Amino acid sequence: MKHIYARQGDLVIDRISDAPVALEVTKAPTTIAGSHEGAHTLPVGIEYGREGRMHYVRSAEATELTHASRHRPVPLAAGQLYAIYPQIDRRGDGDQDVED
Repeated sequence: MKHIYARQGDLVIDRISDAPVALEVTKAPTTIAGSHEGAHTLPVGIEYGREGRMHYVRSAEATELTHASRHRPVPLAAGQLYAIYPQIDRRGDGDQDVED
């Protein structure tokens, strides 16, 4: 089950209870590509998995999702699992990604 927690530019961050993919601890900062305005970044040492456009994140310690000083950091609580994905604008003539 998803619970919308925050939005950072063109990304949505949901609190979720389980991930459909295995998570692995990262050895480098993790970049989540948003629009052409720059990447959203997570620090080294988080648990991370990806399936298509969905990114799954959990950290043993409180951390932040940052976006190159363009938006305020989004705090991520220790132990909480999050799904991060592009925001979609639903239109009658077709869906399109929201730009940052």
